[in-house]
Amino acid sequence: MTGAQGQRRAFSTPLPVADGLPLAGYGPGARVSTSVGAPLEANGIILDGAAGPIVTVAIDCLFASDELSDEITRFVALQGHEIEFLLVVASHTHYAPSLDRTKPLIGEVDGHYFDGVVDAIGRAIVTTLTEQSNGDARWSAGRSPCAQNVLRRRARAWPQRLLTRSRIAIAPDTSKPVRHDVDVVVVSDDDGVTCILWTWPCHAVNEPNPLCTSSDFPGRVRARLRADTGLPNLPVLFLPGFAGDQRACNLTRARRPRDLATIGFGSIFAANSDEFIDRITADLHSAIKEAMASASVLDVAGPARVASTSVPLTDLLADTGARAAALPPLGVHLLTQGLFNLLTIGAEVCEPYYRILSEAVPPGTLMTGYAGQVFGYLPSDEQRSEGGYEAGDYFELFSLNGQLREHLEHVVVAAVRRVSQAR
Repeated sequence: MTGAQGQRRAFSTPLPVADGLPLAGYGPGARVSTSVGAPLEANGIILDGAAGPIVTVAIDCLFASDELSDEITRFVALQGHEIEFLLVVASHTHYAPSLDRTKPLIGEVDGHYFDGVVDAIGRAIVTTLTEQSNGDARWSAGRSPCAQNVLRRRARAWPQRLLTRSRIAIAPDTSKPVRHDVDVVVVSDDDGVTCILWTWPCHAVNEPNPLCTSSDFPGRVRARLRADTGLPNLPVLFLPGFAGDQRACNLTRARRPRDLATIGFGSIFAANSDEFIDRITADLHSAIKEAMASASVLDVAGPARVASTSVPLTDLLADTGARAAALPPLGVHLLTQGLFNLLTIGAEVCEPYYRILSEAVPPGTLMTGYAGQVFGYLPSDEQRSEGGYEAGDYFELFSLNGQLREHLEHVVVAAVRRVSQAR
């Protein structure tokens, strides 16, 4: 079935060359890019809302920000176009310059690069808005597993538990099941595929060269999909899902005394390699093709709309002083077009929220974190009680203080229900 009311337009644009700029993602101590690997891009899709265009942008960076969204919206407005809603989702690659000034310890923002990103995305949106319609679009949705992600929270060995306040180390735990599904949405017209949107929960931290500007596996998969279609500029949007506690399953046996003391006998994360990133790229590419081959038609008739709510950070964080009150709230948005639903949350949401939120959203809803301004990690209540990096050890690096409140799930579920009921 076609979406007979509303044109769907999509775009892809390269981001400025970042060679020689500091890369964001690993705390104090600048990593300056010395080479360029998988290119950094922004890919987007524009839907017709009742009051104007609704624009979703997937960008290769660690975090987006409210400042980035505001500047893009302002750029487009100066060109004579008003956007009803702009949603920017970061791929969370750890090999790109920072675009978020609220987290200086993770990476300082280069003003020239920031302005170049605004210009590139703004121009792409304006150009796409002025393009002639090619007629109705056909949407389809499919799913296929890719078991290359793993929980990165593992209980510490007893010697380490006596020496640290955290019971949880950043290490693979293959004993706990996680969501492996790759969800794919394909938009096409009479000429073929015009846009692909896909989501899979995993940190983009797999580039073998830590000083390489890179879009990591999302960019490598993007290149393969374009090769499949013969369309070198095919818009391909990657959404990292609820990847807060997920990493790629690149494992080796613990042998060093330090590792054995931390987690005991078992697996640790191996050093990144070309062989592994090629393998994960191939597996993801195969899963996406399988999902596309088995995809079902998605009814997207009618105008798009976005239901939004916000959660003050003081509802999530305690004992923060004035810092949390001064920061932007947690944004929760539900984009709807017919039977297509996309839930976005402004946090590094951990994998258990797929289950926690499953009954609070419409069936088949795609869900992702890393949308807009990200305050930090959002663990489940169980994870918060266990401790570990995602449960608050990240605060200093994210320029936060205090602690996460109890009953986070109740607050988040309530917010998601509000947008689901308002759609």
